[in-house]
Amino acid sequence: MNYLRDVTGESVQLVNDRIDGVLESLELISDSVERLEPEARRDFLLRKAEICNFTDLAVADETGKAQSLYNGTWEMGGLPIFAHVLKGENSVGIWGEHIVYAVPLSEEVPSARVLFGMKSIDKMRELVTNDCFNGQGSTGVLGQDGNYVVTPEPKPFFSMINETEYQETENWAVKLQENLLKGQAGSLVLHTDSGEDILLDYRPLSVDGWFLATLIPKDILSSEVDRYISHTFAITVLLVTLFLTLLIAIIGMQNRYRGRIEKISFYDPVTGGASNVYLQFQAQELIRKAPQARYVVASLNLRNFSLINEFEGRQQGDRLLRDVCAALSAEADGEGELVARGEADTFYLFLQGAEQPQIVERLERMVGKLANLSDTIGPLRANTGIYCMQPGEADLADAEACADAARKSVEKSYHNTCTFYSESIKNRQRDMATMLYQLEGALERRELQMYLQPKVRAENGTVAGAEALVRWEHPEKGFISPATFIPLCEENGLICQVDLLVFKQVCRCLSKWREAGVEPVPISVNVSRQHFRDPEFLTEYRQLLETWKVPPEWIELEITESIMFSSSEFQYVRDFIQTLHKIGFTCSLDDFGSGYSSLSLLKDLPIDCLKLDRQFIIGRFEERSTRTVIEMIMNLARKLGIMTVAEGVELEEQVSFLREAGCDLIQGFYFSWPLPVEEFERYAFGRSLGAGGEAI
Repeated sequence: MNYLRDVTGESVQLVNDRIDGVLESLELISDSVERLEPEARRDFLLRKAEICNFTDLAVADETGKAQSLYNGTWEMGGLPIFAHVLKGENSVGIWGEHIVYAVPLSEEVPSARVLFGMKSIDKMRELVTNDCFNGQGSTGVLGQDGNYVVTPEPKPFFSMINETEYQETENWAVKLQENLLKGQAGSLVLHTDSGEDILLDYRPLSVDGWFLATLIPKDILSSEVDRYISHTFAITVLLVTLFLTLLIAIIGMQNRYRGRIEKISFYDPVTGGASNVYLQFQAQELIRKAPQARYVVASLNLRNFSLINEFEGRQQGDRLLRDVCAALSAEADGEGELVARGEADTFYLFLQGAEQPQIVERLERMVGKLANLSDTIGPLRANTGIYCMQPGEADLADAEACADAARKSVEKSYHNTCTFYSESIKNRQRDMATMLYQLEGALERRELQMYLQPKVRAENGTVAGAEALVRWEHPEKGFISPATFIPLCEENGLICQVDLLVFKQVCRCLSKWREAGVEPVPISVNVSRQHFRDPEFLTEYRQLLETWKVPPEWIELEITESIMFSSSEFQYVRDFIQTLHKIGFTCSLDDFGSGYSSLSLLKDLPIDCLKLDRQFIIGRFEERSTRTVIEMIMNLARKLGIMTVAEGVELEEQVSFLREAGCDLIQGFYFSWPLPVEEFERYAFGRSLGAGGEAI
C-alpha cells in the first residue's frame, strides 16, 4: 500500500504540472488578448487554439456571456469557476463533455473579463493517464461527490469490480465520501466476488474538489513489489559484500599507516620533538589523572629569530629550533611536564608549579640555557608569557591563547621578559574585542570622519598640501584616539576598508574644490601594508578617480619604511611605486629614519617625497648630533631631487632650524592641528566651500 501511495503521489505531481502548463499557456494568450482590439481577437485566438490544442476558446464579459470561436454564444455565468475567476483566480472545471480552463482578464474592459479554454474530457484522460505498474494500473479523476470527473481507461480487472455489488453504507464507502468532502487523501481495499482484492489510492489535485485515483489489482501490485524486493535484496547483498571487502581493506590500511599518522600528528617535523597537538592531548591526560595538581602554560617566543633565517638560511634556522627544543626538554620533568613547538619560533611549555617567584626563576634559568645557542645575532633572547591554570582546568588551547596574550602585552625590551596573564590583560583583551565589534559597526554607521592636517611651505608658511587622517567620534565615548583603533584595524584587516573610505572621501573633496573654482592642494593618503596582499586594489582606486574625475597627480600615496623586511618585499615595493607613477600618483616614504636601512632606501626607491620620522623632531632635537643627521638627510634628499616633509613640528625654533636646513614642507601643531574639512578650507582658502567633511 505504501508503494501504491508513492506511485500515486508522483502521478499527482505530474498531473498538477500538466494542468499548470495548460493554465500558463492560457495566461500567455490572455496577455495578448487584453492588448488586442475586439475585431483582431478572433484571428489571434484561432491561431492559438490550434497551437495549444484547445477545442475552443471564448472571451466572456462580466455577466458570463461568452463568444466562442466555433460554437456561438455561451452562458457561463452559472459555472462555479466563473465567480472564482472574477476574483482574479485561475480555475478549472467541467462543462458538459468538456474540461474548462479559465483565467481572468483586465478589469479595465468589462466586455472581456474572462478567457475560457476548452479541452475534451478525452484530452484530460490523456493528461492524467500514465504508465504506472507497466500499464496495468488505471488512473482517473474523482469529484467530491465520489463520481468520476474523468473516467479511467478500461482495464481487464474492471470486470471483477462490475460483477461485485457494493453498498453506499459500507465502511470503506462512508470513509471515502468523508475524505473527499474534507479534501483528504486516503487508501482502501475493494473486495470482489472473485476473491481478488483491488487497491485504490486517491489524492487531491491542485484543482479544488478533484482527486487523482489509482486502482491496481493486489496480486499485480504484489508481484511488482516482490520483484522490487528481490532486486533490492540482490543489490543489498552485493553492496554488503563490497562494503565488507572495503572495510577489510580500510582496516588493513589503517593498521599499516597508524604509526605514520601518529608521527604526522604528534611529532614536529622541524624539531623532531612533540607537536603542540601532542602537548595538548597529553596535558589533558595529566590533568585528568591529577585534577588537583597545579600547572602553568608558558608561551616562549625567540626574539629576532627571522634574522637567522634571512642571513644564515632556513636550514640553520631549523637547526637552531631543534637545539632550543632539546635544551627546553632537558630542563623539563619528563614524567609530568611537556615541551612542544607551536608556530614558527614559538614554543609552549606545560610545567608544574604554583608559586610565581619559583616559576619565574625556573623559566629564566631555562631561557638562560638558550643564550649561547646562536652566534649570529648575539645571545639568544626570548619573551615569555605565563598562564597559571586553575585545578581541574583542561582547556589547553585557551590557556595557550592567554599565555600568548601575556607575552605580547609587554613592550619591546633588550632583556628577556617574563609576564603573567592577569586580569588587566584580560580586560584589555575584552576592551579590544568590544572596540573591534564597535569599529565594524562604526564603518557601517559612518562614524569615522576624515580630517586634513595642513602641510605648509617652510619658506613662507603658505599651505602646499594636506595629509588625510581619520578620526572616530564614538556616539557614547566621544573622541577615540587613532593610536588606539588604527593598530586594531591593522591587526584584523579592517585597515583596508578604512583606507579605501578615506581615499573615496579625498576624491570627493578634491572634486568639490575643483567645481568650486579653487586651486586644489594635493592630499596624501596612507597605504597600509595589508594592501600589498591584494595586488588588484589599485583597480578600485583608479575607478574612484574616474568616477570623481580627479587627476591622479592631486593625490600622494604614503607608504611606510616598515613595510619592507626582505629583499623580495623591497623589489615588490619598488615595482609598486613604478606602477603608481604610471597611473599618475606621486609617492612618499613615511616615517623615514625609523628603520635600519633608510639611506639605501633613498638610493634604490623611486620616491617623490620623504617624510622625516617625528622622533627626530620630538626626541632629542636640541642635541647637535640629531640636527646634524637632519641636515644630512635634507641635503641628500635635495641632491636626489626628493621633496622633504618634517612632521611633528611644534616649536618656533624647530621651524627656524628646518627652514635653514632646506626642508621643503612642515607639518605639525605649530601651524595647525588636523582639521575637519570645512575648517581646513577656511585655513587654506580663506573660506568654506560647503559640505564635504561628512562622515566616512
